[in-house]
Amino acid sequence: MKPASLAVGITVFLLIGVAADVAHAQRNRPQPPKKENKQGTGRLEGMQNGIYQVDLDGQKWLVRLSPDARVHVRGEAEVGFVQPGRLVRFAAEFDRKRKTTTPVTEIEVGQLELGEKTGVFPDEAPGFSVDLPKRGAPSLTSRMRVLAPVASLKEGVIQVGKYKAELAPDAKVTVDLADLQVASVGDKIFVKGWYIMSGALVAEEAEVTLSKPLSAPKKPVRPKGKNARGKSDVDKAEIEKTDAEKPAEKPAEKTEVEQSK
Repeated sequence: MKPASLAVGITVFLLIGVAADVAHAQRNRPQPPKKENKQGTGRLEGMQNGIYQVDLDGQKWLVRLSPDARVHVRGEAEVGFVQPGRLVRFAAEFDRKRKTTTPVTEIEVGQLELGEKTGVFPDEAPGFSVDLPKRGAPSLTSRMRVLAPVASLKEGVIQVGKYKAELAPDAKVTVDLADLQVASVGDKIFVKGWYIMSGALVAEEAEVTLSKPLSAPKKPVRPKGKNARGKSDVDKAEIEKTDAEKPAEKPAEKTEVEQSK
């Protein structure tokens, strides 16, 4: 056998031996617990610090969301739930001044889906005509589709970019949020994920159907008559009253040196 062929043979033999040793080590190495898949529909029974207690098909589970979990919380909300910063989507007729010609009666507070971009676009829904000339002033009215966060809200009028839309007092508000924190006990929930031990589930998908409309956020109540130092006028009056009721301090007696002068 030629020296070159022998070297090749030894190299191949050594590689086979190393591969065998690696395979043997992997077989003897402790394997991690096997993940079991789990999905089911049930009822939300509680939540605390990002852990959700769920009754799935009659069995109690503690559910934690995976970092990239797909979450949908769907239902309805009060009109006051539409607040600055919320992403909204609706279609409406706008005039030349970019104001709605009639109050908006249906609006959704939601989240961006894959491939969507925020902005105000011509509504291409069937049955609507869009007249947006490339040059010159826009037409008298244009049907537009809005998908953007609310910039401001004043007296029932929301502003999205350069567009202003008046919300009807009885507008139907639907929600599709990616935040389980808005859910409450009693809501219907569907989860899909995996577990290592029964009763503790890591959810990769979660869908909640709200049992009642979401209410408007509560604003903190500021005490009336608050002064610049953070004390209310009532507290200030009590302090002054207390000071007035204190007995007058007696003048300090003169020392012998002062009396001799």
